[in-house]
Amino acid sequence: MRWTSPIQFPYWFVFFFFLANSSLQAQNFGLLLESAFLKAQIDGDNLKGYNFSGYFVGIGSNISFKKSNYFAVKTSFYNQGSRNTAEYHTKIGNDIRLEIDMKSIGVELSYKYASPALAYFLGIGLVHHQIVFFDYNIIEIGNFSEREKLQDDDIIKSFNSAKFFIGYKFNKAFEAYVFSENALNGILEKKFYNIPTLIPYSYGIALSYQLTSLKNEKSSIQSTPRKKIKKRRF
Repeated sequence: MRWTSPIQFPYWFVFFFFLANSSLQAQNFGLLLESAFLKAQIDGDNLKGYNFSGYFVGIGSNISFKKSNYFAVKTSFYNQGSRNTAEYHTKIGNDIRLEIDMKSIGVELSYKYASPALAYFLGIGLVHHQIVFFDYNIIEIGNFSEREKLQDDDIIKSFNSAKFFIGYKFNKAFEAYVFSENALNGILEKKFYNIPTLIPYSYGIALSYQLTSLKNEKSSIQSTPRKKIKKRRF
C-alpha cells in the first residue's frame, strides 16, 4: 500500500510566522536552519534494531530569556521508517513483519538550557508529526499467505513524540546536538495480523545554524551627540 496526503503548509506556516514576527520584539531573536541524520525503527513491525537511515531538514525561530533559557518552534520534513537486514524467526508459522517508508511534517516546540559559562547545552521538546507519505512491504514468514492489506483508514495520520537532546555550541551561530525521539502514540488504528501497533522511534545527530536578528543590536548602540561648531564672523 502506498498512501500520500497533501502537505498543509499554510496552516503551519501561519503559526510559524506569527511566532517569528512577535518574537522580533524579544531580547534575542534568531532564525534557525537545521538538518539531521537519523537512525529509525518502528516498534511492532517484528523487526529488530535501528536499521532505517533517514534524515530531517527544517527551519525555525529561537527566543532567549535571561541568557540561558531558550524556547524554539521548528517546522521540519522527516524521512523515517524501518528496514529488514537480518533473518528473524518466530515460533508462530504465520507471523509477518513489515518494512515501512514514512515521511512527515513535524512541528516542534522545545526548551533548551545553555549556560553562558559552558559550551554544552541540553533540552527537551514535543514534536507533532503529520504523515504525508506511507508505504509498506510485507515480509512473509513460514506458511503465511497474504489475505488482506492495510487500508488508508488503518493508519492514523498523525502522532506526537517526545524529544531529548544534548549538544555543543561551537560559536554564536553554529551548534550540533545528538537527540532521541520517541513516539507517544502508535500509528496503527487496529491490529493487522500479528502486529498490534506501530510506534516510531529514532535517534541521530543534528546541525543547527542561527541567524541572529540585528534589530536588537542596533537598539543598544547609543548615538553620540554632535558637537556644535561655532561660526566666526569676519
